[in-house]
Amino acid sequence: EITVTEGRKRQVKRMCEAVGHRALGLERTVFAGITAAGLVCGSWRELDPNEVTSLQRCVGLSVGA
Repeated sequence: EITVTEGRKRQVKRMCEAVGHRALGLERTVFAGITAAGLVCGSWRELDPNEVTSLQRCVGLSVGA
């Protein structure tokens, strides 16, 4: 398991290759406190107000504007 707090395109794959491992797939498990838990591949759901606020804070937008 690798945790990257700020990454660039293909960074994790390059990191794995640098130590002799091939990344077969990557999965984002959490972003701004939001997970895909309970969703099947290709499905989506509406964000609740707390999740929207979390995303706004994450990108530096004023909350409640």
